[in-house]
Amino acid sequence: MKKLFLALTFIALTTAGFISCSDDEENETPQPIENTSKQSTLEFNGEYNVQSSTGAFNDTIATSCELTNTESLNLTLVDVRFSQKMPKMTIVVPNISYTLVISSAGDSIISFESDSIIPTLNEKPYEKQPAKNISGKIQGDSIEFSILFGSIPTQYKGLKK
Repeated sequence: MKKLFLALTFIALTTAGFISCSDDEENETPQPIENTSKQSTLEFNGEYNVQSSTGAFNDTIATSCELTNTESLNLTLVDVRFSQKMPKMTIVVPNISYTLVISSAGDSIISFESDSIIPTLNEKPYEKQPAKNISGKIQGDSIEFSILFGSIPTQYKGLKK
């Protein structure tokens, strides 16, 4: 009986040792966190690049991202134009889905994308140039995104104001 008790104790201690030696420091992948804020707006200045049928065009513009509590953001491009001859205008691309992720290093990353959205120009739908293939991210003090306005590819890189 004593030998059986010792054998069971040895098995229990050995099993506990293996369980406690498991790899607790596994590679952490960023986990999405819930956006608990009601609304916040991030403002940026940066360079906007356009590739249109009239050629390449670069300009410096301001953008803002209004993050809503519905996991969508409104991207506003201030004084944007698609060619040198075009007047400057403010375009809002509303309701872009986003995900807020905290990396293992503690950095927050906002990734956003959408297949197609009708932007607004002067608060009216601008169906002539739908915003397609929208993708981008906000990380630290910077923002990057690309949008296809109609058939015009555009890219933007900016830093927080």
